Amino acid sequence: GESAIAWNQQGRPGTNGVNGSNGINGSNGVGGATNVVVRTATIANANGGGKEADCNPGERAVGGGVSRSDGGVNSGDVIHDSFPESVQGTGLPAPVGATPTAWRSDLSVAAGPAGMTFYVICASP
Repeated sequence: GESAIAWNQQGRPGTNGVNGSNGINGSNGVGGATNVVVRTATIANANGGGKEADCNPGERAVGGGVSRSDGGVNSGDVIHDSFPESVQGTGLPAPVGATPTAWRSDLSVAAGPAGMTFYVICASP
């Protein structure tokens, strides 16, 4: 008294459903930065320490760094910090959510003193 059962049978396809309505177009976003410029600050005879390069009013710092002004390289040079500042001249990193307006780098210079150039990349609409 046993009967074979086929478990994976498929029935006839149903009819297609009605298409949904189109969604509402979103609003346009605010324009991004269209002007990007590199600004610098130089120390002629640095043995170490730190300095920042500042953006002009209305600009925002988006990156930065430091290098030897003559383009030379010394493997003993050490960059200790490199960060955005929101209050220029404080030597403190910009807090989360703040608008950065400068870039600070702190370093030790090997075989100094040496000319050092500090960079900030500034963007504005």
